[in-house]
Amino acid sequence: LCREHGVSSTTFYKWRAKYGGMDASLMARLKALEDENRRLKKAQRKADAQALPFEAASFDRLFSCLNLMLVPDPVAALSEAARVLEPGGLGVWVVWGRPEHSPMMTLLSEAAKRVGLALPPTPRSNFHLGGLDRLREMLKEAGFERTRLWSHQMASTIETGEAFAELIINDRPELKGLLEGEAQEQALKEALAELAQARLDEGEPLGLDTLVAVARRA
Repeated sequence: LCREHGVSSTTFYKWRAKYGGMDASLMARLKALEDENRRLKKAQRKADAQALPFEAASFDRLFSCLNLMLVPDPVAALSEAARVLEPGGLGVWVVWGRPEHSPMMTLLSEAAKRVGLALPPTPRSNFHLGGLDRLREMLKEAGFERTRLWSHQMASTIETGEAFAELIINDRPELKGLLEGEAQEQALKEALAELAQARLDEGEPLGLDTLVAVARRA
């Protein structure tokens, strides 16, 4: 059979393991999905959200997860989203929401203040788009309508303050250059653990509050 169809025995057994037991319609469907997956991988492009390299009305869907608040000019990014979406196209954005419900991102600064550690200032908070009214108005000005917004908690599975402290310290290697020795590092871990455990004891998850926005291109 292998000689008849010009394939190696290795390829034959690989195909049998992959397609054995399937009827012709299932095999055709799987092949179509694999072809589509290959096409999409080739279509992936790295681009500037403020100047997308696509023609107007190129897409019927656009999804942006946890990046709009990082763009230097989010108004320009929303305008570009409106440009590349066809009329009636759906846009979905997820941004950082309310800082008071985002201990995953805020407890480090609280703990740093406790132990006298000066963290580098940030030019703009990643929570700057977390207000309902502001993002709704920005979407309207960019050319969107039927906007819906709601908060969504992205909760972690961390169950102890100590585990949270270890995660945050290990995830921020730049802290090593700011800490004044092992004593301050230990003090920071203890402060982080205490703050996190207090949240957990109150029944709150240690996560990130997000704001989800869904709108249609006018």
